[in-house]
Amino acid sequence: MKMSQFAAMVQAGKIPEYSPKDYSHVPSCTWTTLMVIRGMAQSPKMRSSSDVRRAGSFFLDQFFRRNYHSSYYQSERNWTMLKYPTYYGSGLCGLDMLTALRFGPSDPRMDRPISWLVEARSKDGLWYQSDRPNPIKNQWITVTALGVLARYARQH
Repeated sequence: MKMSQFAAMVQAGKIPEYSPKDYSHVPSCTWTTLMVIRGMAQSPKMRSSSDVRRAGSFFLDQFFRRNYHSSYYQSERNWTMLKYPTYYGSGLCGLDMLTALRFGPSDPRMDRPISWLVEARSKDGLWYQSDRPNPIKNQWITVTALGVLARYARQH
């Protein structure tokens, strides 16, 4: 269903009955979880919520794995693509959210994603979206990566 059709249906009050049990067979979307939790991670009150932490943990458990939900980025390649804007579903965006939630070195599941991020850095110390120069995109990717590593290091 298109978003406009859904909005029209809601505005008309034609909201069908809903039970989460009816959707238990549908896999959770890794990237949708990221997008929802990313905003909540910026609030000190919300980031300490057990539900938000549990969603962060779910996301971390999925790191580097294929997303089985059919509506958004299914390939494992999305984890290791450096994207700008950085809020697009990617490992960098995920690490940004996880470190904002205060996942750090005490959680062994963070070792592999952090190692990937460090290894993705170029010899000049910057992170690049591609071999084609784009200073503006690359500077923001680098700023995000450095922020992730700084928050991660502070969790000791």
